[in-house]
Amino acid sequence: MNNGVSQSHSVRPPPLFQLVGHNQGNNNIHNRTAFSRLSSSSLSPSPSNSSSSLSPNNNNNNQNSLYRSMQSDSFMNSSSSVNTISLISLEKQLKLSTSVEMRGPDDPPLEDVLVDEVEAREYQCGICMQIMVNPRQCKNGHLFCGVCIHKSIEKRPECPQCRDYLNLAELSRSLLAEKAIRNLKVHCKFNLMKGGKRGGEDVWIEDPEGCPEIRTQEEIQKHESSCGYAPEACIYGANCQVRKMQMEDHKSTCPFRPVICKFCSRRVTFNQLENHVAKCDEVVVSCQSCHEEMKRGKVQSHRMEECPEEFLQCPFAKQGCDAKLRRRDFEQHTSVNMANHLILMHQYYEERMSLMMAETRRLIATKDEQIRNLERATFNPIEFVWTVKDWSNRSKQFFIKSRTFEMANAEWYIGIYPNGLDEQTPSKFIAIMLFMNLEVATRNKNIAVKSIFRLLNHKNMNETVEKDPGVKSFPIDMGPEADEDQDKGYGSARFILSSKLSEEEGFLKDDALTVQLFVTKCLVKWDLVTSTPDKVGWL
Repeated sequence: MNNGVSQSHSVRPPPLFQLVGHNQGNNNIHNRTAFSRLSSSSLSPSPSNSSSSLSPNNNNNNQNSLYRSMQSDSFMNSSSSVNTISLISLEKQLKLSTSVEMRGPDDPPLEDVLVDEVEAREYQCGICMQIMVNPRQCKNGHLFCGVCIHKSIEKRPECPQCRDYLNLAELSRSLLAEKAIRNLKVHCKFNLMKGGKRGGEDVWIEDPEGCPEIRTQEEIQKHESSCGYAPEACIYGANCQVRKMQMEDHKSTCPFRPVICKFCSRRVTFNQLENHVAKCDEVVVSCQSCHEEMKRGKVQSHRMEECPEEFLQCPFAKQGCDAKLRRRDFEQHTSVNMANHLILMHQYYEERMSLMMAETRRLIATKDEQIRNLERATFNPIEFVWTVKDWSNRSKQFFIKSRTFEMANAEWYIGIYPNGLDEQTPSKFIAIMLFMNLEVATRNKNIAVKSIFRLLNHKNMNETVEKDPGVKSFPIDMGPEADEDQDKGYGSARFILSSKLSEEEGFLKDDALTVQLFVTKCLVKWDLVTSTPDKVGWL
């Protein structure tokens, strides 16, 4: 890059000034609100001084950006000898030129610790108007902060004061200015303390109990590293800080120091000792009822189990006795009121049993309804066909039984009474019934069945006889006088006249009678409360 220097112009290599030596770890170096009290009229900066773009931005990027700029083409082309700059020498100069300006991010700014502010005005930067850091001068001796003049030259290659041409190679250190700045008298930083914030920045005020030491900048850091006024974290508490010189005395008075409870020997902090003793189980106290002395940890069990003066409810309070008396009066109360307590107990348990039975019935009804709904959804109609062969001979019997079939996990069969239900008084009609086999039936299991019987006419299907007995619940209750072990059937007692059962009428074919059973609905009901089965209705 051409910096406006002719080929015949004598260009010397830039001295190893450390523009990057500006300690940007300290955000307070250039952003000094406190230094505004220095009169800016003591220097006459050029108009370019007012440009905000020339003021250092108070962050850690300044040092890195300056270091990169020294490696850029614009810097390297300013002199061929710049390429030979040793990074090791660069680092050495960095340490040398910043040894007295380095201040931590939590330290007060340099302007706030100065003893003589008037003297410091001579070392103000003509650009940022703060005390110079890493001072650099043009060939006419005008001084600026290293960072400030670097940024100014990047904008315009001239000195902001004398307006003579200026590039990075012509800048030089001012050992006199550096020494003078190092010899400025400053207070120990522990002479100040934070007094709030203004505009987002910490405001530092004088600590009336702070360190009175005054040294040069060059000497103050060594003093501050061992200053007895420096705050130090107490070994007993993270939120407790005292001055170094007071630490030994503080250890014996720190509210966070550990102490031993004389009652239970537990280790607690001093500031929690009073609360601990107020709750310690080993402290001897008196029972509020009987005034007997005991350890606090045993008071609760004493009052619940032993204290004779404790007021308690009658042991039969749950059964209805509302008496409230001292424990020592229990025996007399129960003896006098024994009969009343027995009556209350009887009434109580009778009510409880009634409620339990009602709840049991409700639960059974709920489950029963769930089972019904499930079986309604899953039941498939059943068709059972029974051919009664050799009818001419078998019709002389009182009862004819079919083979069995299964339905709803129960065993069933059809029965025919050729001469009616009464063996002593024959009828003109035959009876056809459906039976559940009680020998293999499950106890308390009731099955409601809706069935249709048909007697097939082989000549004319339109003449087929059909009977619908409706819905019936099995097993069938025939009354208290009926035989409990006898199967009870349900169907039609007057199904068809016996005289019509002939081949001419079409109901017999090859001397065989054909009976059809259709079960259209079947529902199981469990009766767990009573052994008496209920009839089941259909929705």
